[in-house]
Amino acid sequence: MTQDQFNKWLNDPGSMNSDSIPQLREVIKRYPYFTAAQMLLAKNLRSENHIDQLKQLQLAAVMAPDRKVFHDYLNDRKKVVPAKLDEPTAVEIEPAEAETADQEITKLEPRFPDELIPEPVIYQLETANLPELPVKEEQKSIEPEELSFSEWLAFTESGELTEAPSEKPQGKIPLGEELSGIDIIDHFLSQVDELPKKRAEFFDPRKAAARADKDDFTVVSETLAKIYFQQEKYELAKQAYRSLSLNYPEKSVYFAARLKEIEEKLNSEG
Repeated sequence: MTQDQFNKWLNDPGSMNSDSIPQLREVIKRYPYFTAAQMLLAKNLRSENHIDQLKQLQLAAVMAPDRKVFHDYLNDRKKVVPAKLDEPTAVEIEPAEAETADQEITKLEPRFPDELIPEPVIYQLETANLPELPVKEEQKSIEPEELSFSEWLAFTESGELTEAPSEKPQGKIPLGEELSGIDIIDHFLSQVDELPKKRAEFFDPRKAAARADKDDFTVVSETLAKIYFQQEKYELAKQAYRSLSLNYPEKSVYFAARLKEIEEKLNSEG
């Protein structure tokens, strides 16, 4: 297809027929963003009642700069004519008009005075004095050690274990003295020798119950009473619940029921 043939279809869309469809498609294949060719193909498919007319109409409508003009073109109201650009011509400005323009420019004043314009936010952030956040001290973890029975009861009730103060202060390196490498190693080895060599022992309910005979019932918990009952040490369980009933009178009804259950166990086994 020649350029003259394309311009003829552009000026006279009625001259297109079924033979022009493949030629326009070939042009669009080479130049897919050629808006005039897309619009010509849409009009050609519509005039021939082609099966692809709806698809091409949608594509051309998307690419058309003005859909109203495209609609009028499809209905033979306007013709798509490539716009002709006039050659630019130099326009001379008379000196009087130039002076007037300069005077008008000088009369323009800023809308807001300079002192009302806020400083940039970034500058404010750079110059702001930010308060220093306090550094949280890391809590020292306490390794589990062998506890007495009363200490274990307090630990099971609160879930926390306070660190006991060390009996022997750790040795410190004297200030103002320069130590050689051998002196530093000797000091470290002396610190290691002073550390307790006994490994931590985890809590064992059976061992705790076995040591219960040595403890009194001034400090007792419901957990201990349940352990006695589960180990079938009913006499110790009775003493524990009686002590709990005295220490916690608001739960005396519950403890009385537990005591009754223990008595029934003793009677059934006796």
